Amino acid sequence: MDELWDYKRAQWLNDGHPIDDLYASAKDLAKLHASRWVMIPLTRAIDTLVINIGSQQSFVRDALLKAAKARPDIVELIGFEDVDSI
Repeated sequence: MDELWDYKRAQWLNDGHPIDDLYASAKDLAKLHASRWVMIPLTRAIDTLVINIGSQQSFVRDALLKAAKARPDIVELIGFEDVDSI
């Protein structure tokens, strides 16, 4: 999931879109674009959703770890030692 987000963010930045910095920066617009793309797999599950994330720190990884810490009743982390240390 984090690699898809990073790929789509970089893709948007490299496409040379016109930017009006009055409302948002290129980085903010690239984040929005990437976030919309990751919503596609996130909204397709019926009952259970399994998301793979890498071990490297990333925007998506940090967001998912925060969600797991805030909602341990609905997010189960597999392969992480201690969520409380996050």
